Amino acid sequence: MAGTESCLEERIKRLPDEELAILPPAQRFVEWYVRRDPQAWYDFSFNSSSLWKGVLPNMPMFDYLYGVVLRDLDITRGLETFDTPVLLALGRFDFIVAPPRSWDSVRPKFQNLTVRVFEHSGHSPQYEEPANFNEELVRWLKANQ
Repeated sequence: MAGTESCLEERIKRLPDEELAILPPAQRFVEWYVRRDPQAWYDFSFNSSSLWKGVLPNMPMFDYLYGVVLRDLDITRGLETFDTPVLLALGRFDFIVAPPRSWDSVRPKFQNLTVRVFEHSGHSPQYEEPANFNEELVRWLKANQ
């Protein structure tokens, strides 16, 4: 974690909050995410800026999603009748969201939940461990036809 923290500190020094705050919203979103790469990727030194080339985030949608929908969402509501299989793919080194163990209290409420923690991934196991991710997804899809 020490390497992650020092890399994150360096990224924040290169683009301090004051400079981030004056960027246009879509650019600020991208730069904030790139600045937080050490928390999002297994390789904490990874720079995701090339993945964002040509991407212009829809900020009204993100504002609504994060500011309203996810804020008010209770994922346990209705699970007693929700019988659709769910695959939850998590990265062991994802420090952008809560750790995998945060799902422990919710897991029994799902009728058919598969939790797969990818040991060499952060926030994007489909990118960081594509072969393992694809293999797991295909196995899960076949098991849940």
